[in-house]
Amino acid sequence: RDGDEIPWAEIQTAVGEFDSFEDAITYFNRVFLPYPDYLYDRMCFIVDEDENFVATATAWFKEDEIRRYPLLHWVSTDPKYQGRGFGTSVSKYAVRLFNITDPEEDEIFLHAHTWGYRFVGLGYKMGFRVSMKPLLNRTTHPDFMDIIEKELPKKITNDLMGEDE
Repeated sequence: RDGDEIPWAEIQTAVGEFDSFEDAITYFNRVFLPYPDYLYDRMCFIVDEDENFVATATAWFKEDEIRRYPLLHWVSTDPKYQGRGFGTSVSKYAVRLFNITDPEEDEIFLHAHTWGYRFVGLGYKMGFRVSMKPLLNRTTHPDFMDIIEKELPKKITNDLMGEDE
């Protein structure tokens, strides 16, 4: 809804994605606001019984001259609510939206930071795997697995890369 950029920016700032609320709003206005028709159908929130915004995820996309790439994007849970499954719930809901928004696509991409190892684990449980092929001038950071292996079990890190134990 109109105005949801405020709680989106608050959550993203609270989890450290942006240095300031103003930076988050600037990003939102530049990346999402030009696409209001998409935005209303693709940005998801979980709110509690008091209408506090708890978690968010976006069934977004990146484009190049060849195609649109479905992208599970900006999944975050307010730190006060983390560890209760809200990130999983909002992510699963957003992924299901791709059946409506991008029914012809058979791949969904997930952007994760190396410091977001808990989110990498969540993506793994949802069936995501690491791709080393470049996507829109982005590649998997070469130290990604070294960093993730310090935080996640070996079985998961092997599966992420499609390796046997």
